[in-house]
Formats: sequence, C-alpha cells, structure tokens
Amino acid sequence: MVKSKIFYDKEKNQAAHEVQIDICGGGGELGIRNIKCLINQINDIPKKKTPEDVRAQADRAAGYLIYCANSGFLSKESALEVTDMLIMLAVQEETRAAAEQRKAQK
Repeated sequence: MVKSKIFYDKEKNQAAHEVQIDICGGGGELGIRNIKCLINQINDIPKKKTPEDVRAQADRAAGYLIYCANSGFLSKESALEVTDMLIMLAVQEETRAAAEQRKAQK
C-alpha cells in the first residue's frame, strides 16, 4: 500500500513530499540488505544537481529495483508500486534540477 503526505511551509508552498510504501518480499537478511541498498539508491535522487545526474541515478535505482524483483527480494506488487513512485520522483527531481540549472545560468 502506498501512503503519501505533502508538507507545506508558512507561505503554503510545498516544502516536502513523503511517500511510504509497504514492501513485501523475501530473502531473509540478504533481502533486507538489498532493499536497504535500493532505498539508498532512491534517496540519492534528490541530491543530484543536474537533470542528467538525476536521470542517471534514477536509471541506477531502476536497475537495482529490477534485480531485487527478479531475485525475489520484492513481490511483484511491491515492485510495481516502487516503480511508480520512482518514476514520479525522477520526473519531479529532473524538473527541479533543470529549473535550478536555468536559475544559476541567469
């Protein structure tokens, strides 16, 4: 199940967006370590400064997501939910990075 929260600042601008996904899978301790690695890959996306870097990090996370799903560390349903969230995050962060890049060039 996916849960989403949006946080606003005093000026009612979006300050943060939190997404929680209940992940189901297997693999014991190895599965847990791989899912933690996947989460770290996804958490690194907003840290990127250029649209190209955002895209590259999202591609790395997507590849690791496929690995986790194919290895049984994620259920099919969980993999689909994480994929949807990853796509939304990548688009949002690529737009942010492009806007910051344009602003810096002015």
